[in-house]
Amino acid sequence: RAAVLELPSPLQTLHCCATTMHSYGAVEPSRRLASPRRTDGLQGLLLAGVLSLLVVSVLLVGIGQTPSLPEEATPSFETLVDDVLRDQNVRMASARGHALYQTSLSRGHLLKRVSLEEKRFRHSLRRYGHADEVPAPEGSLEHKRAQLLEAARLLAADIPIDTRRRTQEADPAPLALRAIEIDPSIKFQTIVGFGGAFTEAASIQFEKLAPEAKLVVLALYFTNAGLGYTLGRVHMNSCDFSPESYSFDDVHGDFDLSHFDDNVSHDQQKMIPFILAAQAVSLNKLQVFASPWSPPAWMKVPVTPKGSSEAVQSMLNSADPRGLLPDPQVQQAWANYFVRFIAAYKASGINMWGVTVQNEPEFAAPWEACKYNASAEMEFVGNFLGPTLKGAFPDIKIFAFDHNKDALAMWTEAVFGDGSPARDYLDGMGYHWYAGGMDRRLDGTQGYNNLKRAAQAMKSADLSPKILLGTEGCNCPGIARTEEISLFRAQRIAHNLIADLNSHAQGWVDWNLILDQQGGPNHLGNFCDAPMALSRFDESLVSLQPMMFYMWHIEGFLPPGSQRVHWEWVSLESGYEPGAYKISGPSGALPGLEMTIGTCESSSRQAWVLRASGQLQVWDTIDDGYSGICVASAPDKKLGGLLVTGCDSGLQGTFAFENGRIVLADD
Repeated sequence: RAAVLELPSPLQTLHCCATTMHSYGAVEPSRRLASPRRTDGLQGLLLAGVLSLLVVSVLLVGIGQTPSLPEEATPSFETLVDDVLRDQNVRMASARGHALYQTSLSRGHLLKRVSLEEKRFRHSLRRYGHADEVPAPEGSLEHKRAQLLEAARLLAADIPIDTRRRTQEADPAPLALRAIEIDPSIKFQTIVGFGGAFTEAASIQFEKLAPEAKLVVLALYFTNAGLGYTLGRVHMNSCDFSPESYSFDDVHGDFDLSHFDDNVSHDQQKMIPFILAAQAVSLNKLQVFASPWSPPAWMKVPVTPKGSSEAVQSMLNSADPRGLLPDPQVQQAWANYFVRFIAAYKASGINMWGVTVQNEPEFAAPWEACKYNASAEMEFVGNFLGPTLKGAFPDIKIFAFDHNKDALAMWTEAVFGDGSPARDYLDGMGYHWYAGGMDRRLDGTQGYNNLKRAAQAMKSADLSPKILLGTEGCNCPGIARTEEISLFRAQRIAHNLIADLNSHAQGWVDWNLILDQQGGPNHLGNFCDAPMALSRFDESLVSLQPMMFYMWHIEGFLPPGSQRVHWEWVSLESGYEPGAYKISGPSGALPGLEMTIGTCESSSRQAWVLRASGQLQVWDTIDDGYSGICVASAPDKKLGGLLVTGCDSGLQGTFAFENGRIVLADD
């Protein structure tokens, strides 16, 4: 169900989503809502707008700052659209130097498109039996808010763009005849939700925005008419996306935490106001979870910095294999620190839904970090964090791991295995989309089989149902500077989201909600991309990245309580031959990518040739059809499956076709 909007010549077409997205999986919507999700959001948008401005105003006043608000409680729709259009037009003209882009998105044409889209939406309501849904009166504030949201949604960064992939052929072959068969009687995981991270960097950028732009950010992220985020992540103590390191108790040896800042004063400046504003506009319950990057320095094993001969305790970097001091007094103090932090946020109006034990426990990062191996983490949870945190907050969720997919299955089998002291306290596993050493190419995040193994391991543990949650994923380095990179990153996130959901994930949390045009601030220079960024010409305005729209086409239609259902490809023609349908451009296969088995859908990713040499090689749509990518001779130790490698790497396997099977030939 691609949403295709026709733009005036010569701008061709804007595709707001990849046409293959819905063909990868099917989800049964939750019966919780009486009307479609979008209508629910439109009805609540008036409340969202007023509350967002009111809450931001009150919160800024509460910390001693004077808010900059317009005379009226609600900004002018026309003024806001003018600001957004001005920002987009200037950016387009600068990026391309093409005068046509300056006149293509006039307010009149934009509103005409919005009106057309609303008519189409109302028609679909009547078609599906919702004729009682009446649009807001023309000219009303609610109607203008609805128009504003639609306008913002249409204005992706650097549009117009054409997401159709081109081949070298002047007249490409037609699509293979195929269909998707859906069986709603076969159900899989239940969706917990989607969300993003309220990092200090994101909060700093949010504070810079004009009140009208804040409204756009809050509406697009946290109302049902936008992405409808129901999950939020916050770092406990500083992370790399903080201007500098900080904790809430820096007093050495303060095991009873008598110097802990119960006001969490640092977070009160920007992070907590941002979260409270999001809570206020959300018509759903926003569930926030915390992740520590590092304990206070005095709780950690000393590390010798590069270029020094003396070991020091620091929040930056980590000892290997364990960063937290093994002293039981320290470990209990760190568990108590979790309780005090959660209590402080609760006193500020934010009830924590959950925590992860440690962000990226396998990585001794140059920024805030604290390493654990699986046995160390489950000992800390089983003996200290679990009983302490569940004793103070019985309903809070505790997630283990919170790192890359390549080791997810191994960790899950360990922490939920027989004899694990942590298994009775853990509510699930968190994971990130990055995979060891890969460059995060399209379909290159790896580890989807490990998600399935992890889900099976938690199910086999004979415990209450557990949650498999994507807790972080982003594109790096920096904000995308070209249309090609922006689109590529958007497609990559979409592919990952779909593959994760088809591999039993129950939700997915993006990293920074909004960043500046550098992709920060980040005190170690680890700049990354985000769905929203400050305008490069006016930091009081926000620009929307293409990934925002790709995510919306998936996350915006899956409220908590939705369930994935069974689907499969159904071929409508026989006699398929490798290379017969060159429909998706080059396969994008790279050495080191993981092989998986899927139903046949005639893409170049699934076309293979068994060469006379015995090499099993990817058929591609470039050059002579051979990609130079072959199946490796041995399974990957971490992923547990076969990878592809270069055909001349020395790691490729030799295969033979025997009795209807492709087998690895003996040496």
